[in-house]
Amino acid sequence: MLRKLTPDDVAAIYAIEASANHFPWSLHQFNDSFAIGDFGWCIERANLLVAFALFSHVIDEATLLNIVVHPHWQRRGLARELLVYGLQQLSQRAATRCLLEVRVGNLGAIALYSSLGFGVDGRRRDYYPAAHGREDALLMSRNLPYQTLDLI
Repeated sequence: MLRKLTPDDVAAIYAIEASANHFPWSLHQFNDSFAIGDFGWCIERANLLVAFALFSHVIDEATLLNIVVHPHWQRRGLARELLVYGLQQLSQRAATRCLLEVRVGNLGAIALYSSLGFGVDGRRRDYYPAAHGREDALLMSRNLPYQTLDLI
């Protein structure tokens, strides 16, 4: 089931984040995100939250802040499902562009974003913490409205 995230989901999304990332967002960051109006959607399987996507939207630009699938549920198309749905919803909210940042080493995510029409706009040096120092971020974006036909 795909549904809208609520602040009541913070503990569950934090648990997914902590299980999937070496440098996870904190509970405080998720609470702050909801407090300032960020929003998103999640996927539940067997009444368990297994994936989420969190966005911000300012004027006509949206940003994918975070998208995570629990490790036991990865490689099943859930991130794609969330992102496709989110882009469609952002279009309905009058967003004309969606931005994101991704670790240069996250090749699976980069391939997903590219397959959905995101292009590379730039690079931020030493943006993310890494096991040995820092890792660059790729800046990616795509124009909206998002249409299913874009995937064909």
